Amino acid sequence: MLSLGGFRYRSLVSNMTIAERLAWLDKAAQRQLPGAGVLAREPVDDFDPQPYSHLAQVLRARGERRGAARVLFWRERRMARAEFQRALRERRPPVQKLWSVLVAGFFRIIAYLFRSMFGYGHFPARALVWALCIWGATAMFARATYDAGQMAPAPTVILTSDEWLAAVRDGCPLPSADNFAERQAAGCTEPLFLWTGDADSAKDYETFSAGLYALDLFLPLDALGQEAAWAPSKDRGTLGWWGFYLRWVVKALGWILAVVGAAVLTGLVGKRDD
Repeated sequence: MLSLGGFRYRSLVSNMTIAERLAWLDKAAQRQLPGAGVLAREPVDDFDPQPYSHLAQVLRARGERRGAARVLFWRERRMARAEFQRALRERRPPVQKLWSVLVAGFFRIIAYLFRSMFGYGHFPARALVWALCIWGATAMFARATYDAGQMAPAPTVILTSDEWLAAVRDGCPLPSADNFAERQAAGCTEPLFLWTGDADSAKDYETFSAGLYALDLFLPLDALGQEAAWAPSKDRGTLGWWGFYLRWVVKALGWILAVVGAAVLTGLVGKRDD
């Protein structure tokens, strides 16, 4: 077996692509280790990251920053897999072994999410794709919820106003009401549409915008005014119910992307040095 641990060089003289270099390093890194039970028949990596780190250093010195980032990304992926495999082959009492595997599995999931969202810190622009997808999906869902009449003005001054209370009284009742099916069959109008159509207070109220509402949820600033003005009505239907709880998921994802993204860009997480 070829061993490259500790091997150093200053330059590369070949036309190999990054993918070919990585495949060659992977082949040199693999060796068969003893396992336990069924796992003994499976190949397991005892991974040495040094050859990958040194290759990235040489590539960066040549000005190939993206190539170096690809190598470091692959190094982190192989390290995460090797750590999980080491937990699987450890010889421990059953309870300790189970706990070790569960912990290793949890951190592998975290590593997978970090890889998908930030490329282990080597491709932070991936977070922009995630942000656009989350924003777009949230905006489409918010628009569908509003069109179904399952959004409501959020301020209590509106919800307790005579005009809103009249719209609730004259519009479609809650699904839990005894006369819900009868009123639905008669073609009742959701309170939101009655209020926005006739109430004077609605004419000067914050106009609902699905895109801005989604952005206001996702950005950890609450500065656009949409979240303060509108909220899903969780008791008026399925979309409102899901929207009421999923907004916290969107807000959490926004915080995660913002905080981890800032840590990646400042080098606190996913350092790019070798």
